[in-house]
Order: sequence, then C-alpha cells, then structure tokens
Amino acid sequence: MTVFGKHTIAEIRELAATVEFRIRATEALIKKHPNIDPGVVDTWQTWKGRWRRASDAVLPAVTLRSLSSPLVPASAMAAEDEWMKLKCAINKTCDETHNPGDMFDSIQVVETAAGERIDERNAPQPDANDPDLNAFKALDSAIKKGEAAAEEAKKAGGAVASKVPWWVWAGGVGVLGVFVWGETAPMRYAAKRLRD
Repeated sequence: MTVFGKHTIAEIRELAATVEFRIRATEALIKKHPNIDPGVVDTWQTWKGRWRRASDAVLPAVTLRSLSSPLVPASAMAAEDEWMKLKCAINKTCDETHNPGDMFDSIQVVETAAGERIDERNAPQPDANDPDLNAFKALDSAIKKGEAAAEEAKKAGGAVASKVPWWVWAGGVGVLGVFVWGETAPMRYAAKRLRD
C-alpha cells in the first residue's frame, strides 16, 4: 500500500499502531512475571526508549502534515523519510533483519524469560486499501470524463454551425472572395502589363 513506491502517512499510522500494540502486550507480560531478570527488562526498556524517541518526533510531524492538507487523504500522502525513521527505530539496520537489541529480539528475550509468548490475538490489521490503484482509477475516470466533455463540445460546435443561416455563410464566402480578389488584383494587373 504505497503511493508511487513511497510509504504513506496511513501506513506510518498502521505501523505505529502495530508496534504500540506489541509494546502493550510485552509490558503486560513483564507485569505478569515480576521475577524476570532485570537485564532482560533493561534490554527491553532500551529498545522501547529508541522507539519512543523516533515515534514522538515522527507521529506529530505526519499528523501536522496531514492536517495542513485536509483534502488529501492520509493514504495518498507519501512520507518515506518518516517511514524510514520508524523502521530504523524498530531495527537498527532499517530493514527486515532482526539483530540483538531490535524490537523482535527484545520481545523474544522477554518471552523466553517469561516462558510464554505475548498475546497477539487482537493485533491491529493493516488497511486493504491500495492508494496507487485508487489513484490510477481516479486518473482513468478523469481522462474518460475529459474525453466525453470534448465529444460533447464537438457535437455542440457542429450543432451551432448548422444553425447559422445560409445568408451568413454566403456573406462570409463573398467577403472572403472580395478580399482574395482585392489582394490578387494588383498582381493580375502587373502580369497583364508585362504581357502587353
């Protein structure tokens, strides 16, 4: 769900909602098992601090941008730089690899220490909307409307031309003939003098 290959504000919000859901689930697991090794909790808190710093900067910025253009839906506003800031907070490598100290590693360390997994039954689901497809459909629709309007104008122009009285056409032809005759008369006179 991208716009011309760029992630959107809507996708950033979905990503943040998913991460926040996992944070709450992991915090609930830590609370449920108060005897988890403090080193494990410190690893978790270190990652969570990294996420908070990034999300506290990115989310208000994209919300402000979205509010500044109220007619453009968040699913059509590209925000690739902000997306990458959140991805780099999740994984230090800013991609899908998971290294020690990254979100998935930190969650897994907590799960291992607690002896159970986080509850992901109510995890938020991504929007199935495809802004690129919607944009192309809207463009196609606009082109078709433009073509239909041009066809109507063409038909209207033909109808207007057929409603012009015959004498206007005849007068136009006569004026054009006089103009052409007047322009060529000096040349005909000069040609006649040359022949004589």
